[in-house]
Amino acid sequence: MAQITFDIPAGVTNRVLDALAARHGYNASVDGTKAAFAKKVIKRWIMDEVRAYEGSAAGAVAQLAAAQAVDTDIVIT
Repeated sequence: MAQITFDIPAGVTNRVLDALAARHGYNASVDGTKAAFAKKVIKRWIMDEVRAYEGSAAGAVAQLAAAQAVDTDIVIT
């Protein structure tokens, strides 16, 4: 399994965590630490990106297959 590591300078770590928490609805009683919450936000973003890309690619393949089927299956004289 590959690992992705982000190095955030110590002086700005709290700024990054605070920003992610504020922009993505952090709730300390539900989400645990801000660091754990930030990891969930980043994980969700990456998964959403892959889902959108692969869905778009699959849609393009399906559209091409449908267009080819129309060209070969439907004959109008």
